[in-house]
Amino acid sequence: MKRVLLLVDDEADLGSLFTRLLARSFDEVHFATGSAAAEELLARSSVTHLVVDSVLDSGGALGQDLVRGWRRKHPSIVYAALFSGRQLEKEQIPLAVDETYTKPEGLDALLTRLRSR
Repeated sequence: MKRVLLLVDDEADLGSLFTRLLARSFDEVHFATGSAAAEELLARSSVTHLVVDSVLDSGGALGQDLVRGWRRKHPSIVYAALFSGRQLEKEQIPLAVDETYTKPEGLDALLTRLRSR
């Protein structure tokens, strides 16, 4: 199975970091800075792994809502994580999200998980 990662975050520096660190673990690594660009990538590629910032598009879109909709629409997604600048409460996290990680201290744990899944 081809492994394709999509990272969706408004911090552009994360795209090059994830690409550099995970290029050997994935067949493709894509980065989008907003939900519209992410939807275009999802339409073109069979994404298997998804990492989404908890707040996107200048506070207009919640990552957990996007993940829920994208997993329903794209069954190729086998793993979805939220990456947040703050600790999320359990009731804020829908079942469609497999795990959550806090920026920046959770980066190493997230990278390890992505390499192993």
